[in-house]
Amino acid sequence: MFQALKFFLLSLALSLCCGHVWAADLVRERAVFEDASGGMSLAEVRGAAFKVLESKVVGEGFRRSAVWLRLKVDVPASTPPLALSIRPSLLDGAALYLPAQSGAPQAIDMSQRSAQARTVFELPAGPQTLYLRVQSASFLIMEIQVESSQDQLAGNLADHIKTGAIVAIYASLLMGALGYVAIHRSSVAAFLFLNLLSSLLLYLAQFDFSRELIPSSWLAQPSASRWLTIVNFMCVCLLTQSVLGFVGRRRLQLLVRALAACFAVLALAFFYADPFEVLRISAFLGALSLLTIFGGLSLWLLRQAPPWREWQVAHLIVGLTVLAFDFVLISAMLQILRLAPVNGLLLNGLAFRGFFLPLTMFCVFWYASRRREVYAEGQRLARAQAEVQYAETHKRLDQQSEFIAMLVHEFKTPLYTIQLAATSLSNRLGMRDEETRRFNNILRAADDLNFIIERCAQVDQIEQGQLPLLPTQVHLDTLLNETRPVQGSERLVFSGPKGLTLVTDYQYLRIIVLNLVVNALKYSPPDSPVQVAIEPLADGGKALVLLKISNVLGNAGAPDPARVFNRYYRGEGAKQQVGTGLGLWLSQVLALKLGSRIECAVDGPSIHFCMKLELS
Repeated sequence: MFQALKFFLLSLALSLCCGHVWAADLVRERAVFEDASGGMSLAEVRGAAFKVLESKVVGEGFRRSAVWLRLKVDVPASTPPLALSIRPSLLDGAALYLPAQSGAPQAIDMSQRSAQARTVFELPAGPQTLYLRVQSASFLIMEIQVESSQDQLAGNLADHIKTGAIVAIYASLLMGALGYVAIHRSSVAAFLFLNLLSSLLLYLAQFDFSRELIPSSWLAQPSASRWLTIVNFMCVCLLTQSVLGFVGRRRLQLLVRALAACFAVLALAFFYADPFEVLRISAFLGALSLLTIFGGLSLWLLRQAPPWREWQVAHLIVGLTVLAFDFVLISAMLQILRLAPVNGLLLNGLAFRGFFLPLTMFCVFWYASRRREVYAEGQRLARAQAEVQYAETHKRLDQQSEFIAMLVHEFKTPLYTIQLAATSLSNRLGMRDEETRRFNNILRAADDLNFIIERCAQVDQIEQGQLPLLPTQVHLDTLLNETRPVQGSERLVFSGPKGLTLVTDYQYLRIIVLNLVVNALKYSPPDSPVQVAIEPLADGGKALVLLKISNVLGNAGAPDPARVFNRYYRGEGAKQQVGTGLGLWLSQVLALKLGSRIECAVDGPSIHFCMKLELS
């Protein structure tokens, strides 16, 4: 890449040096006139109103009519034969009319590409006026010079040196792209290779250098250059869509693919339809699409760029390259659309467009690759940090589990001893009511501590995955009988059909039911019933059962339905009783694992907890 860049800079330097050689152009005024009828004679044209041009470049766009050029030349004394050159030599028809020496003006046919590249003639010294009639089936842009034959030979030598440098650039880039395709199987590099190849062929065909390399080749014909222009637009779209896919712009990629398909159709239509119309459509479509595509890419790069204070040398190189390419591209496309006057930029830019475009693509490709590498590195660091945090969290959970297991064991043994001793003393001593009430308080406090320890142990088992989900056939009657040993179970009122079965995890559902029942008995008035209802349902062809536990609100009042299943949540009134705020949260977690959900609803003085399960 750097070697190719050196060749490119060398070619630019040679072009600048050769500009001094070309300064011997003898034309002091260029003027243009359009012959709309195409049948005007030289005598008629001489009296026509010509438009004087400010530039050496003649750009008239797409025109079917003939165009006349008036060239006013100052021929110095003792000048060798003169030479007129037209570049690029792509005209379908051209005729040069020399001033009359004796009789009628001399007409020279310049329809052949070799004649357009170099036509030698002699003129007497002094001011002379030449007329040139041209026609073209493509975009009419050309540079016409009249100089001495010796100066033109020097100019041809400079052109060949510049061509050699440009071919060397393309050869280096083509070999690099081909090697990258062979090693990495990259679609971007493959389409870049196609774009470079089509650009090189277009350059050689446009400026008639292919005639010197392969004299009898199809590339030497003007139609080859015109067809390759369409193919080059297609290759640009193929390369761009591949880059857009690489940077993740999928929607824009589909749009550019559609444009590439349009250019492929136009390339085929060139051989079967009117070439003039096909070329005009492809030129305007190509100009608009390139302005849109590369404008969007430039804006994307601008949005992705870091703040200018954080710019490095690589960011500066990419930014300047994209800025230079955008300037050349926008200027050239505006000239094709006839929104700006045609000048030498459009003409000379054809030689280097195929280089600037791949270079810009390389910058976009490198920048996107760099961003991906930075993102991947960030992901690797984040993953490593997550692994460390996971290991630390897992270690803390293991330590917590061991601590809770130790706590449960160490607490339960003394509590069991306290409960046993209190019950034994109460039975043996035959105490009065006041002393019996004190012993009952001791037993109740021990039960509360046992309840808290059991709840913490259940939470720890769930979080540690020590209670895996094991679906089995569950009889609801058997499950509801598990509530009989619960203190205050005489207040439970069961309703609903008997003998229902379902497939679920018995242990999970048992914890849920016991938690809801204990919660209802605990926070309802002491003498009020607690309803445990089972209601069969049908939902979308599925047989379901609704488990509903209802109770009257006690002194604790109604909880907040939006927070009742939050971990550690307890209503203000509920804090007067012993609890952990884990029971309803744990029940909801287990219900979600079973594929269900517990709903809470407050209906006046009552509160309801409902859960749906699928029957087997």
